[in-house]
Amino acid sequence: MTTGIKRVLTDAAVITAKVEPKARKIHDGGDLYLFVTPTGLKSWRYKYRLTPSFFEEVPVLVLRDIQT
Repeated sequence: MTTGIKRVLTDAAVITAKVEPKARKIHDGGDLYLFVTPTGLKSWRYKYRLTPSFFEEVPVLVLRDIQT
């Protein structure tokens, strides 16, 4: 199954991604990117947006009601 997202980063590129003084994003296509921190932590992140209509459908929950 193909998702239509063109992969740019290879395994070798992820492993050898250099650490820099500032955190940075290395894009892999679409809204997916590799996030590299100054401490050397590498994590995958996906950027997404919620439409205003999405918030209208979510019920409001109060923590006090959930805990009881």
